[in-house]
Amino acid sequence: MSESTAKTLLWGGRFTEAIDDLMFKFNESLTFDKAMCKADIQGSITYARGLQKLNLITEDELNQIISGFEKVEKEWDQGTFPIDPKADADIHTANERRLSELIGAQVAGKLHTGRSRNDQVATDMRLWAREQLAELAVLLKTLLRVSAAKAKDNLPVLMPGYTHLQRAQPVRFSHWLLGHATFLIGDLQRLEGIQGRGVASCPLGVAVYCVKTVSHCLTITSGVVSSLKVHGDKMKAALTADMLATDVADYLVLKGVPFRQTHHIAGAVVRKAEELGVSIAEVGLEDLKQISPLFEADIAQVFDFEKSVERRSAQGGTSRSSVLAQTDAIEKMLS
Repeated sequence: MSESTAKTLLWGGRFTEAIDDLMFKFNESLTFDKAMCKADIQGSITYARGLQKLNLITEDELNQIISGFEKVEKEWDQGTFPIDPKADADIHTANERRLSELIGAQVAGKLHTGRSRNDQVATDMRLWAREQLAELAVLLKTLLRVSAAKAKDNLPVLMPGYTHLQRAQPVRFSHWLLGHATFLIGDLQRLEGIQGRGVASCPLGVAVYCVKTVSHCLTITSGVVSSLKVHGDKMKAALTADMLATDVADYLVLKGVPFRQTHHIAGAVVRKAEELGVSIAEVGLEDLKQISPLFEADIAQVFDFEKSVERRSAQGGTSRSSVLAQTDAIEKMLS
């Protein structure tokens, strides 16, 4: 790096020799923080207005600064901003360097009065994060709308629910999908909370590429969910009677058996079915009565997948009414 180039750096006047290229590369952050180009310009224009109100720059100088930055922003938009790889260590120095070229260093140099890059970093991060969080919120809402719509369209579809990586009770596909949507609602609420509090009051150390990745993931997921073809027949074919063991336990609870005991009894029914080489729905009533005298002929009604999911009608349950209540809640929140 030449000595003349080094002098254009904010800290260049401190050194008597040229800055080593390796050191400059080590210190450079423009590769990442150029994503905040508009935030930096917005913050600088606002700061310039403050300087003018304090009579530290004239109204004409303010207008020159604003006009210059408008040109700089246009260059960033059009992809024509002339980056100087030997001088532009970060977005702040790059924008100020370009402003100096457009309106002259005499006026542009006054912009930094009473200011530091710490000030600029904190301000830029707030402005940039506020915009990015707003965009992420829009993408989250889109994904929630898509999920609610897909859940309503596939309300009749049943599938195996999983616990501890094993197939467990039958559930609705819609219920499973809305389970993921519930977490997205929490994410959306946190984003909106940050927008109302954190971004307005303190800098946020958000990584540029992290936000881009999340944004892309949300967009892709919305596309996947909206175009997802659900094969209800294949899902239902994956259901097996042993998944209704919990329903057997629930049956016994209604007969007055303590819940802790019902699971032991239901487990004995599963073991008996394995001994006989049949499903639990095919274990005869006599065999069931040997396990517990409380089993009656009405136990046959338990072995119905549709009735199983409909019995769970509490808030957040698998019944049609519960699932529709969840989709309605999402739609109401987004309206």
